[in-house]
Order: sequence, then structure tokens, then C-alpha cells
Amino acid sequence: MLLESSGVTDGRALLQNLSRTVLDILATKPTAEALTGPIARGDIGVIETHLKLLAEQYPQLLPLYRELGKATLALARQHKNLNDTVDKRIDKLLHMFI
Repeated sequence: MLLESSGVTDGRALLQNLSRTVLDILATKPTAEALTGPIARGDIGVIETHLKLLAEQYPQLLPLYRELGKATLALARQHKNLNDTVDKRIDKLLHMFI
């Protein structure tokens, strides 16, 4: 649904490659160290865009995104990936779209 609406033609292959990569990384690193993506990077702009697009196009997915985001943020905190300002901003974003 999301991949097709984004113009991805072979979502299955994309998700298979992504899954393999994640499993390969997890085989060599603890979960908190293996984090990737906008929350782990502290990329507030991407997180804002995700939330806005979900709110507009797929509001039923917002609770899932928020909960997964909160879990990711908790892992990032364990590994101390983010500075306090970015951490608080991401936390606020994940709680805004209720």
C-alpha cells in the first residue's frame, strides 16, 4: 500500500533486501548499535514528513508509526545516539499526532 503509492514498483524485493541487511547487521551488533533510519540519525525533518504524510494519506497507520518510533527512540537512548535537544524534539513529534 505505502510502497505502491510512493511509486516503488518492486516492493517485495525492496523489503526482502532490507530485511536481509537488518538481519546481517543484527548478527554482528547489539540492537541499539544496529539502529538505522531517521530516528537513529536524529533526522527530524524526515520524521516530520513521515508523520504529515501518514496523517494525510494513511491516518490508520499513525498509531503504529508512533509506537515503533517510541521503541526506536528508546533503543537510541540506550546507545546514546542522540543529543538531548534532538531526543526531546523527536519525542514531542511522536506524541503530537495522537
